[in-house]
Amino acid sequence: MMAYYAFLERLAAGVGAGPDQAGIIVAVTQIMSILGAAIAAPVAARLSILGPLVVIALAHALVVLVATSTSEIATLGIFAGLEGLTFNFTLPLMFALAAEIDHEGRWAAALGGVFTIATGCGPIVGGVLVETTGYLSIGWLNVATTLPAIALFVWVRKMNQDDGGSGAAST
Repeated sequence: MMAYYAFLERLAAGVGAGPDQAGIIVAVTQIMSILGAAIAAPVAARLSILGPLVVIALAHALVVLVATSTSEIATLGIFAGLEGLTFNFTLPLMFALAAEIDHEGRWAAALGGVFTIATGCGPIVGGVLVETTGYLSIGWLNVATTLPAIALFVWVRKMNQDDGGSGAAST
């Protein structure tokens, strides 16, 4: 995601958006990000953590794939907004899952570190990909990394439940 977001303005310019339109696209992404974060907890409280996390993580990967493959300003604007919504929907759920698995907070702390590393490395990796293969490679990388992440979420959650929810899976 960080590689995608770092190049969002360049994606907008690439589909013909002027500076004002690119600014609107980025602003819509931010507004939708707030909405995504705001609805995550009520949805998880009603349904569960893992189900919505898996569905929205998959949706996020597909949204980024569409956003990096479009040649239309309006499509990019819509999918950029959906990217903000889906990404920021998943964040609270990932932290909630980490807290559920490890009551001592080690997994949540590790998640914060991973997010920090991704924030720094994503644009670098994305820049190399964009220069060598184009923007669509960011979308495919997102799909390729989302699938094992979802498998890991499910596996760790299952391990924790098999332990009786003691958090022992985190050691």
